[in-house]
Amino acid sequence: MTACTEGILGTGDGTADHPYLVVRVSDEYDILRHLKKRSTSQGLRRKDDKSCDVMTCADGSQIWFDVSAPFNRLMRRLGDK
Repeated sequence: MTACTEGILGTGDGTADHPYLVVRVSDEYDILRHLKKRSTSQGLRRKDDKSCDVMTCADGSQIWFDVSAPFNRLMRRLGDK
């Protein structure tokens, strides 16, 4: 396991209440690969004050990722245009 993967796994447990904190979409796929999961769908959801990317996996499980920081950066950028 890489130090980055270990660090992300230490930020939560991938549930809606404790999503993994990521800064890039590629981080999400790194975690899925590490967990030996395959995403079949992906969707953005709001949970409390967070923007979360929810991956539904082939086995029916869901892995939640807190993407608030990159999502907020994108929204600010789009607002500047």
